[in-house]
Amino acid sequence: MIGVGAVVLAGGPGTRLGELGAVTPKTMLPVAGRPYLEHLASRLLAAGVRPVVVGVHHLADMIVSHFADHDRWPDLVFVTTGQGGTGADLLDCLPHIPTDSFIVWNGDTVVSVDLTALLAHARQETSRGVIVLTRRHDVPNRGAFYVADDGTVLASMEAMPTPAAPRRHAWRGSSTGVLVLRRSLLERFRPSPPASLEHTILPALITTGHLHAYDNGTNYFLDFGTPERLAQLHRDAPSLFAP
Repeated sequence: MIGVGAVVLAGGPGTRLGELGAVTPKTMLPVAGRPYLEHLASRLLAAGVRPVVVGVHHLADMIVSHFADHDRWPDLVFVTTGQGGTGADLLDCLPHIPTDSFIVWNGDTVVSVDLTALLAHARQETSRGVIVLTRRHDVPNRGAFYVADDGTVLASMEAMPTPAAPRRHAWRGSSTGVLVLRRSLLERFRPSPPASLEHTILPALITTGHLHAYDNGTNYFLDFGTPERLAQLHRDAPSLFAP
C-alpha cells in the first residue's frame, strides 16, 4: 500500500446533531473511549497509507490541538478548508497529497472494508477512480448508483439534476463515503471548485466513464451524523472497535 495517501473530510458543522454538533466536531465524538478520528487515522496509518490529510473547519482548533503530539502522529496533516462543501474541501486538501492515487473518507462514516483488497482493486484501474458501494438496504442513499457488468458506474441518483435511470444495469449500490480517486482526474475542477463531491464531481466522472465500483457486499456502513445514528454507533461500538 506504499504510495497512497488519504484525505479525511472532517470540516462539516454537524448541524444534524443539534447542540452536540455545535460544541464538538463530529470526528471528535468519543467512540469506545477514543475520538472517532483517532480510530480512523490509526487504521489508515496502520495500513501504510501516508500522509493522512484531514480537512477541518468547524471547531478546527479543537481537532488540531488534540493531535498536537507530532511524535505520535507524524503523518497526520491538517488543512483548514473554506467549508465550501465536500467538493471544494477535497480540492483544498489536494495540494497536500503527494501521490496521484489517494483514498477519500468521509469523516463521519464507519465502514467495514478490506483496505488491502480495495487498494489492490484500485491499482488495476490506472485511469479511473473507484467508489466503494454497499448493497445494504438500511443506508440513506439506498441503491443510488447503477453499475454495469464490468463494474463501470453508469449513473448516480445523487447527481444534480437527477438523471434518468439507465435502461440496463447489472446491479445497484449505495455509497459508503469511501473512494479511491486520482489527482489527475480532479485537476480540471480546480479553477472553479464545485461545492459537492457527491452532486457534481462524481457525476462528472461517471459521465466520462472514469468511475468504477468496488463491491463491498453488505458490509457494515454507518453515517453517525444524526442523534439516532450516533446512538446506534455506541450500541455497536464494542464489536467495531478495539478498546
